[in-house]
Amino acid sequence: MIETHGPQNVEECPRLFEAQGFRTAFIEVRDLLPHVLKNVLSHPMAFLRYEREIGFIATATVMRYLWENRNGVPGADIGTRLLRAWRDPEPRRSSASW
Repeated sequence: MIETHGPQNVEECPRLFEAQGFRTAFIEVRDLLPHVLKNVLSHPMAFLRYEREIGFIATATVMRYLWENRNGVPGADIGTRLLRAWRDPEPRRSSASW
């Protein structure tokens, strides 16, 4: 997963990964939120400890996002997008095919 900044990178990064055989998708809040909530609820003390260490930046970002009702990923208003790139695993060959 990488952060892309600006329209040129948002367009170019997926092309570069796809040329190397990767599949790509931009991550939206509706994709990210369930995973974040699951992790926070599964490990609340670790989350709170880390948030305290970094000055509650993640909490402030989420609250600002919710209050301002923006679309996409927080930070997208300044041209930041999260890009996920992956390769599908090679099909496994059965020993019988040798």
